[in-house]
Amino acid sequence: MSVNAKKLLANQIKEDLQKDLEKVKKEGWSSGKRDLIAPSELEKEDYDQIVSLIEEIRTTGEKVSEQKEQEENARIDQKLSSNPKMFFYEGIQE
Repeated sequence: MSVNAKKLLANQIKEDLQKDLEKVKKEGWSSGKRDLIAPSELEKEDYDQIVSLIEEIRTTGEKVSEQKEQEENARIDQKLSSNPKMFFYEGIQE
């Protein structure tokens, strides 16, 4: 793969990852597009930047998802504590 083709691929991946990061910051983690890219398909600097972005997306997504879950649990706890006859059931997700 030529250097120019590697740069184009790297720039597209980084652009996609930046969009993913912004989405994860707002909505939390969700699975989406998946690609397998070999390190040899990118220049080392681009590869390192992409790996760093992926790690940032993963950790940010986990934090946002955990925060949203805590907020939802607090909301449920508040409703349950104000109504002793109410109960909460969460079914199995397939």
